[in-house]
Amino acid sequence: MMQDSEELQELEELRGVDLALIDLSAIDLEKPNKGNVWLRILGRLSAAIAFGFLVWLPQSEYFRFHKENNGLFFAICIGAIGLGSLLGRWLWLWLEERAKNATAKPRVQRKEPEIPNIVIRILMLLSAVGIIIWILFVLPGQGSFNSGHGYSQNWFMALIGAVAVALLLSRWLIYQGQRPKKPVTRAAPIQLPPWFKWVSLSFIAGLALLTAFGAKLFNRSSSMDVEFGLGSLGLVVGIAAAIWIGRRFDEAEARYKARTREKNL
Repeated sequence: MMQDSEELQELEELRGVDLALIDLSAIDLEKPNKGNVWLRILGRLSAAIAFGFLVWLPQSEYFRFHKENNGLFFAICIGAIGLGSLLGRWLWLWLEERAKNATAKPRVQRKEPEIPNIVIRILMLLSAVGIIIWILFVLPGQGSFNSGHGYSQNWFMALIGAVAVALLLSRWLIYQGQRPKKPVTRAAPIQLPPWFKWVSLSFIAGLALLTAFGAKLFNRSSSMDVEFGLGSLGLVVGIAAAIWIGRRFDEAEARYKARTREKNL
């Protein structure tokens, strides 16, 4: 009874108060809890440590000594699948949150970013090329790699170099795409003569025959260089044949549309 009387007294004190006049704009209802933010940071840090551990463990000396243990390999696979599922779930939640915030908040007109001058862009491109050359040609020639134990020791260097190349090339492409474009007048498409498609077909057929029977003609010593060259030639022939067939389908579709248009008229 005492509790009921206290509640009634509190309600009597609020009688006559217009709740519509209370300013609630200073209260940020969408502000996340600080505890949740720290939990997110701790979870992301733990996921990064787990990812590094799963990548490092198969190259460690412990795994090499116990490589016949199928249970350890199975545990690594299960951990990788679980970590991948967790990261995918986090990514999906992050995308949902970003989409929700994008629709809720008004879009602010942003200032156009300043594009670095051509000297800086050239230096970025040269730096990326230099790091690629270092990863492909300099790093494998080091003593640790030549001894057969370099992968477990220096693969972080190659990984950091690859990340740097990705960042440099991505920024370079963005800067190149943001440059002011000059008005370009489109040139008329090149019209090839009708006989050109049959000449190109004969050339592709000749290269295909060379690829099919070239090993018997030029590779009697079973050289791997000749096999690799013929395989590369076969790839080029396949791409060229696919392009040729695609062009013929485009011509047939254009003729069919023209005939349909004439019938409708």
